[in-house]
Amino acid sequence: GRGSVLNANGSVEMDAGIMDGSDLSAGSVGAVRYVRNPILLAEHIRQQGLHVLLVGEGALDLARSLALQLEEEDYFIVEKRRQQLKALQGTDKLALDYDVSEDSDAAQDTVGAVARDCYGNLAAATSTGGLMNKKLGRVGDSPIIGAGVFADNQSCGISATGHGEEIMRVVLAKRIADTMELLDCELSVALDRGMQYFTERVSGRGGVIAIDKHGTCCSRYTTRHMVHGWIEKGGEAVYCL
Repeated sequence: GRGSVLNANGSVEMDAGIMDGSDLSAGSVGAVRYVRNPILLAEHIRQQGLHVLLVGEGALDLARSLALQLEEEDYFIVEKRRQQLKALQGTDKLALDYDVSEDSDAAQDTVGAVARDCYGNLAAATSTGGLMNKKLGRVGDSPIIGAGVFADNQSCGISATGHGEEIMRVVLAKRIADTMELLDCELSVALDRGMQYFTERVSGRGGVIAIDKHGTCCSRYTTRHMVHGWIEKGGEAVYCL
């Protein structure tokens, strides 16, 4: 969570979600503070199986009961984020890191991962601080199963990044997975169709990384750039900064 974007109050609230494609188990947290690694808390929720999504104080209480590592607010806040927020405070403007900086090497906020194991099981995870200058208590797409994160062995694993409200409105990850399964098409075709719908219906700004049940990797994005990479079927590392 260190280096996450700041909300309008100048604090860090984080979202994270994780899903196992073998049994569709999932866990996620929203608007959680002080948890050093929110994705670990999401994974505990998935393993427990009682709930899927916990937010705010409830999520923090669970983290305390599990003795997960917590940090003071100052640990999460870096100077770069203070400067970015300063440029937006007093306005209703929200910003992705991709919109704020032209520097493609700058650290981005959302971190996503998709994977296939040697047995063909798929998994996906997404963790984020959200949008710069977001309202206190805002929860984005990252912890919403089917929007910012989704995995199903019958289709693919997907992690999304971007303007969460737009991603949630089209349930982007699930739409891509359903397209692939229902049309029995390749992952690249499903991503093309999904991102086309994302753009046409809500002028969506964002992107996805994905892996299918055969281990094929693919990505698409509508923002200026998206830091991402993969190792496909044990081959060479591919990356885009």
